[in-house]
Amino acid sequence: MSEGVITEIIDAQQQLPNLSRLERRRLLRRIMDEIMAARSYGQSNGVFDDASSLERLIASTCNSIAEIASMDDVGFRRVLDEFAKLIITMHNLASPTPSAARVLH
Repeated sequence: MSEGVITEIIDAQQQLPNLSRLERRRLLRRIMDEIMAARSYGQSNGVFDDASSLERLIASTCNSIAEIASMDDVGFRRVLDEFAKLIITMHNLASPTPSAARVLH
């Protein structure tokens, strides 16, 4: 699992009031890249055979990055929390070994 993006999310949450809209958009694109990579890896292993809901989430988010980046700090923090949980869950499903299990604190 790319722990880098999780670290980026945690760092961003700690610096949230100081993040510019551009930095927020870059982070969201990085998150989407990670989700798409996890989806591709999971599909190649047969984990995400029917990923239509995930495809809709990716498309919707990619089309709404500017609006999401403009959210207030509380709302944006919630979005980051949910994306972190999704990334961790996707990686845990794609690599279901004890050492692969991750938890977001």
